Amino acid sequence: VESRGLGDVYKRQDLFFTHHPIDFEMGNPRGKPGRGPLPVGKHALEAIIARRLSFYVCHHPMDHNREVGTTLAMEQELGAIYESPFYRIGDDYVGSICRIPPASTEELIEKLKQVFQVPFVDFIGQTHERIERVAIVAGASDKVEVIQEAESLGALAIVSGEVRSARGDAYGRAKYDKVMAYIPQTNMSLLGVSHAASEHLVIKTQMVPWFKKNFQVEAKALIMDQWWR
Repeated sequence: VESRGLGDVYKRQDLFFTHHPIDFEMGNPRGKPGRGPLPVGKHALEAIIARRLSFYVCHHPMDHNREVGTTLAMEQELGAIYESPFYRIGDDYVGSICRIPPASTEELIEKLKQVFQVPFVDFIGQTHERIERVAIVAGASDKVEVIQEAESLGALAIVSGEVRSARGDAYGRAKYDKVMAYIPQTNMSLLGVSHAASEHLVIKTQMVPWFKKNFQVEAKALIMDQWWR
C-alpha cells in the first residue's frame, strides 16, 4: 500500500484487512536480501489519517484457524487432505500434515508456481519421484526443529513461504546458516513460495468472498508486483 502512495484509487473511509501490521521485507533468495520488519513511513501515516483509512490486522488467529486461515487456504488450493497438526506456537498449531495427489518434486514445484503466481520456488533438500505426504505452513518454516518435526511425522516435503531465511540482518543470517548446515541430514524436499505469496492466498480465496457474503461490500485483493522481496 505504501509503495503505491495511497493514491486516489482508494476511497475515503476504506478498510484495509491485512495479515501483517507493517511491511515485512523478507528478501529474495536469488536476489537482494530483505531488511525484515519495516516501520510505516511518515508520508504513509499522514496519508492514512488524511484519507480516514482504517486498518484491521489479523495475524496469529488466522495462522491456526481451521475455518478461515492462511495454512488452510494453501491446503485447499493444493487439493490436500488434512491429516494432523504440526508446528506449535504457543497453544496453537500453525502447520498441517496432509496427503496430496502423488507428484514428483519437479511436478510439485510447477504446481506451486502456478497456484502462487511466483516466478520461482525456492528449493533445497532432496528430490523425489513420488511425494504423497507434505507438511504445509504459511509464512515460514525456516527452523531446523520444524523440519525435523515434519519429517518425523512422515512428510516427504515441506511447502511453506520461506524454507530458509533471505533476510540480510544478523537474525536472518543466523537462521539461514542453521538450516543450510542441517540440509545434508534431511531426506525432504523443502519448497518455498515466498512469505508474502503464501499468506496472500487466504486474502484472495477466503477473505474477499467472506467480506462480500457477510457484509455485502466491494472487496478486492491487492496483489504485489514482486512476491520475493
